[in-house]
Amino acid sequence: MRRSPLLTYDRGTLILHPPPKGKAWIDFATWDDRVEKFRIPAHQYRPLVETLEKNNINFIDDAKEFTTLEINPNLP
Repeated sequence: MRRSPLLTYDRGTLILHPPPKGKAWIDFATWDDRVEKFRIPAHQYRPLVETLEKNNINFIDDAKEFTTLEINPNLP
């Protein structure tokens, strides 16, 4: 049985491994020989996820593990 692709965040980029079937996601990705995996710029997170979901590609999203940023405006 094939493993589900895992989407993770790594130093400003996303890593998608193993590569999912189909080609819908490939326009977002660049092959990285250093780690032998596909990388996607982190700012492409939302369009990538939307594309994967639209094409019914099952994946595990570990990149979304972020913390809430609380901003309190301090106006004089």
